[in-house]
Amino acid sequence: MGNQLIKTTRRSRVMKITKSVPRRVYERMQIVPFGLPSGGNEGVTIQSQDQIYFEKPSEQEKVEKPAETRKSTFVCRICKGNHLAANCPNRGQEEPTPSAAVYQPKQAAKSDRYVPPNQRERSSGQEEDDQFIVRINNVADDVDEKKLYSMLNWNYSLRRVHIPKSYDTNKPRGYAFAYFHDKESAEEVIRRYDGYALNHLILEVKMWEKKAGGRTYRTGYGRALPQNAKR
Repeated sequence: MGNQLIKTTRRSRVMKITKSVPRRVYERMQIVPFGLPSGGNEGVTIQSQDQIYFEKPSEQEKVEKPAETRKSTFVCRICKGNHLAANCPNRGQEEPTPSAAVYQPKQAAKSDRYVPPNQRERSSGQEEDDQFIVRINNVADDVDEKKLYSMLNWNYSLRRVHIPKSYDTNKPRGYAFAYFHDKESAEEVIRRYDGYALNHLILEVKMWEKKAGGRTYRTGYGRALPQNAKR
């Protein structure tokens, strides 16, 4: 058993199985793949190669680049060096700053972002101070702002007309305000339309003077806000 040779004989049978396929499938199986020549590469006569030539630069063309100095993030305000002003050797030689410096306000940068009126450089309160406001009493309910604007804008100096309305009924309160660019136009409107009969009422036109130290309401509802209205 230790050194015995064992002969093993195996028999195998090869069977050929014919599988029937449709004729059109068989014809497609005989098609030569696209891109391969039918008879080898006999049609190729010249094979080109991409030859790349490397040239060594001459000694004259070699230019030594100076070593780039490291840029410092500190700039001295005295000598413009790469150090802090506290470590500057010329610290005691700086020019004295003037005691009375001229203050120049910075101009606000233009942006597309919305800025609330109270945070703008010129708020709406300052704009109203530059306007001349005329109060018109005894305004009929059927008179709208468009009609008053066309009547009072005789020299195109009228900025706008506002008719306050009641928050509860949404009806006019019987008076209006007209905002003018100059005082002369406002006085001329008072002279023309004070005592003027509009519809069935006699208008009372006069200059409107603000109360000193009065509070300006800019909510659109005036003093009566929705959350403060008594129900």
